[in-house]
Amino acid sequence: MQTILFDILRLTLLVIVIAYAAWSDHQTGEVKNKLWIYAPFGLSLTLINCAFNPAQLQFIILSFIATIAISFTLFYLGGWGGADAKAFLTIGAALPVTPFVEPNLMFMYPLNIILISSLLAFIVGRVRHTKTTRFLPYVFVCLFIALLLRF
Repeated sequence: MQTILFDILRLTLLVIVIAYAAWSDHQTGEVKNKLWIYAPFGLSLTLINCAFNPAQLQFIILSFIATIAISFTLFYLGGWGGADAKAFLTIGAALPVTPFVEPNLMFMYPLNIILISSLLAFIVGRVRHTKTTRFLPYVFVCLFIALLLRF
């Protein structure tokens, strides 16, 4: 029961943070750095959740390391802006595994969001014939798509 409540809390706070980031990115093309202060708070909630369910710890560590590696790689290769990388680091800290399901390697929530949002942004970019797009609005939508698909 505690893990479900922590999942709801972490997901709700994460949705608020990413929604504001997506709105800000869409409106101005920038996201203020102070928004990402939620990342350490989300990580704290994740670690508290591990106290109730220690079996998740190995999946959380693997997911977080993979998210960090992908975020930094795509940022330094120029595929993402700073806000995009910070958003995925925040998602990786707050919800490293898909909430409300038993974790296994298939349920690395941030990696699923990276895959789905990248695919969605690519498809929309091809349909609209644009070279660049604001990425965080796609991330916001994919928070929910990844929950629905649960893969």
